[in-house]
Amino acid sequence: MAAPRPQKAASGPTPANGEALPPSSTATEPPKLEEWSEDQYIHALAHLETLQNQLDELRLTLPSIVHSLTSPYPDPQTMYTCVRQTTLEGSRALDVFRKTYESPGTRDVMLRVRGSWAGSSDVTAAGEQPDWGWIEKSEALKRSATKENIDNKNLEDTSAEGNKKEAGKG
Repeated sequence: MAAPRPQKAASGPTPANGEALPPSSTATEPPKLEEWSEDQYIHALAHLETLQNQLDELRLTLPSIVHSLTSPYPDPQTMYTCVRQTTLEGSRALDVFRKTYESPGTRDVMLRVRGSWAGSSDVTAAGEQPDWGWIEKSEALKRSATKENIDNKNLEDTSAEGNKKEAGKG
């Protein structure tokens, strides 16, 4: 019968003198973040939905490579070309996912999650939100913001022209 394994202390690392460190020095507290608007949350959910879509595509990579390896081919050159193409497509999809995952947008969302989770671990309200459709909502918000900026710029240009005409009359 094997000896029981020693249990690791739950208090975290201990200094050389053997005394436990105070809890505040062992736990890393998430930074205090400014409050996000509803639009920022929608953009964050759209970013996470994009990551989910990319991950779903990656799940098909290995089966497609296996399929290309096990399918009959008329000659070895055709097999090589097909397997190579399938593998390169999977590699490109993985690179796109990695870049998206390591992007500043993902870091911002993850920081927000850590801060929110530290404040309250109650996620029942999240279960009431839809899983999909955030990308479309985010794009609609971007289009409306762009349209508002164009309208505001046109309004400013129109008022500037009116001011020039009035200044010329006086």
